[in-house]
Amino acid sequence: VVPYPNPFRDVTYITFRLLAPSQVKLGIFTLTGKKVREYDGGYLNSGYNQIMWDGKDKSGHEVGNGVYIYKLYATNDQKESVTYGKISKER
Repeated sequence: VVPYPNPFRDVTYITFRLLAPSQVKLGIFTLTGKKVREYDGGYLNSGYNQIMWDGKDKSGHEVGNGVYIYKLYATNDQKESVTYGKISKER
């Protein structure tokens, strides 16, 4: 999983590779664990995929500068995986 650009100003793309077709969700959280945004990526094919985060919260307001945690969930018939990482937002 690679967020690019990181740090970012306007948007960042979380790029990831699926070994098998999977149901995907992406959560963005503050360092204290508060959910900022959640994306339902739907059912994606194997290979490289991307989800864009526009730096806004679930209400559409731009988030402040700082470090955020992403949590990528991928589930299929054989496996469930969760991957965590950090994203830095700068203005």
